[in-house]
Amino acid sequence: MLPVVCLIGLQALDALVHVATGQVEPIRLSASALIGLGGVLIVGVKARPGLIASLAGMTYLALNLVFLAQHGLVNPATETIRVPLFVFVMGSLGLLAWTRHRTRG
Repeated sequence: MLPVVCLIGLQALDALVHVATGQVEPIRLSASALIGLGGVLIVGVKARPGLIASLAGMTYLALNLVFLAQHGLVNPATETIRVPLFVFVMGSLGLLAWTRHRTRG
């Protein structure tokens, strides 16, 4: 249960950062919602957690890659590389993997 709570908390923090900086990005918010849902399904459904984790993780990663393809590696508002994006993505995928690992019986 702890890993999925951390996963959802990280997604909420990511969304809060977007709102606070005035950089609401629907594709990234959608990705965050989907990976959070994936974590909840892994814990709640317990059927095929590997498949759920794989689909959630791949979808999350794909949406973030689409975002990078559309908007670039450099944030025009700050003129810096999108380091926070990579931190959130790697952290989220790690927490999803931890959630999946904790569901093994």
